[in-house]
Order: sequence, then structure tokens, then C-alpha cells
Amino acid sequence: MTSSSSSSSSTPQDKYLEALRQGQDTYVKAVQLWSDNVEKMLSGASSASQAPSPEQVIDEVFGFAEQLLAAQRDFAKRLLQATTPAVDAARSAAQTTTGTTTPTS
Repeated sequence: MTSSSSSSSSTPQDKYLEALRQGQDTYVKAVQLWSDNVEKMLSGASSASQAPSPEQVIDEVFGFAEQLLAAQRDFAKRLLQATTPAVDAARSAAQTTTGTTTPTS
């Protein structure tokens, strides 16, 4: 009996599919967490006596926008870092194939 999870005989396709599944699971969990938080936020604001002042709303909306933008920036940087090895390998393979070299900075 052979194990189908992370064995040394896994094909690159198997490894890619497993990584894809893990990424999808992580994404689904993040969306669920976001959905749960939105539900809590909206259900907690149902009472008019607990309604924030207009200034508080502005501060909260812009604060959230700042956090969202920072999260997007972090995501973009992590995505770039994650793809760098593949880009470098492709660049190296292309140089080997064409026999050219690219000067480094």
C-alpha cells in the first residue's frame, strides 16, 4: 500500500495540485472569517442607541480602508516573493536556451 500524500514519488503535477488545494482552502477560510466578522459587525450595529457618531463612522471607514490597503500591499509583496524563484528559473532557462546573458544590476 502506498501513501498518496507527500511521498517522494509524487509527480510535479501532484505537488502542484496539493499546493493549489491548500491555497484554495486558505482562501475559503479567509473569506469565511471575513463573512463572520461582517455578520458580527452588522448585527452589533442594530440598536440606534449604539449608533456611532458621524465622526466615528468616518474614522472607522478610513481606518478600515488604510488597513485594507496595507493588507493588499503586503499580499502583493508576498505574491511577488513567492513567484521570484519561478521567474528566475524561467529567465535562467531562457538564457541557457538562447545562449545569451543578461547583465545584472
